[in-house]
Amino acid sequence: MVLAKILVLAALATVCTSVTVTTFPCSGVNPVGSLVSVDVDPCPAGSSGGCIIYRGTNATITVTFKAGSSDSDPTAWFYGYVLGIKTPYPAGSSADVCNNLKSGNCPLQSGSEYVYTGTFQVLQSYPTISLPVQIDITTGLASSGANEICFLIPITIK
Repeated sequence: MVLAKILVLAALATVCTSVTVTTFPCSGVNPVGSLVSVDVDPCPAGSSGGCIIYRGTNATITVTFKAGSSDSDPTAWFYGYVLGIKTPYPAGSSADVCNNLKSGNCPLQSGSEYVYTGTFQVLQSYPTISLPVQIDITTGLASSGANEICFLIPITIK
């Protein structure tokens, strides 16, 4: 009986750490795909409907989207708006969408649903700050390719 209670508590702790977050559309971008949901883990809810993430930890984002075009090499791009300036965040291996799909396979097919997951370090050296974080999944290069999806999440780093 004690083991069962521990397993239930562990399951609840796992469920409670991931939160479907409020997203906002990117300004001036007309994505060809559609966003279904975004979860961030861990994500204690912030006052703005965003997430509070802590320095010295990792954060995982799970994005469910429906592709609006076919593509064999989609890329994930991440930006933080620091004092209003769009600043690239190095996505590392998380930039390769095909290698980070939990559901679906590449090439992307228009009309199909996919689940992308990326894990990121929140370095201890990051400042304590609240900022919008922009996530783009693009076909081709970000500067010349089409946006499958593009959205913003309010994030607070503590």
